[in-house]
Amino acid sequence: MTKKVFKLLSFVLHPVFIPLIGVLLIFSMSHLALLPFESKKAIVYLVAIVTVFFPLAIIPILYYQKIITGVQMSTRRERLVPMFITSLFYLFGYYILNRYSAPFILQQYMLAVFISVLVASVINIGWKISLHMIGIGGLIGLLSSLEHLYGLHVNWVLMMAILVAGIIGTVRLYLKEHDAQQIYGGFMIGYALNFGVIVLFNL
Repeated sequence: MTKKVFKLLSFVLHPVFIPLIGVLLIFSMSHLALLPFESKKAIVYLVAIVTVFFPLAIIPILYYQKIITGVQMSTRRERLVPMFITSLFYLFGYYILNRYSAPFILQQYMLAVFISVLVASVINIGWKISLHMIGIGGLIGLLSSLEHLYGLHVNWVLMMAILVAGIIGTVRLYLKEHDAQQIYGGFMIGYALNFGVIVLFNL
């Protein structure tokens, strides 16, 4: 029973949903809350299509082509192609946001997400890094950068995200999908890249 619950949590907290959550947090906690509703809706739809729909839509294709054996993609070999393809989707999302002059913080965040997935893909060639922890680490990096750059009071959201990070790490360890080094490494890479890219591009 516990294993089934943890597998459900692993899916619900999947990194594919993190970029969209990050954009929603930006809209709800920053000055971008003042943007017209239609503008925010268009950006949210774009991000949802590029970061959630497209990556999920390729799974049946990859399964049919026998590139992956299931949704979990537990081995490094299985993850390689989906990760590189997903990074291209994220790059496309960044291009569209840049092309249509979306608010700079959104462009930076999408660029940070793209770089995170690309770096994770390269690391994955030789080491099974935790994508779940890269995702939640990146979200915490985003929140930290918003606080650093704009002086936003995001402490309660930050604390919730850290709690979720602990839950995700525990779940992945329990399911034996990763060891402790892969968990900690994923979190640090996700945090450093998101915080670093967003802050550096504001210097």
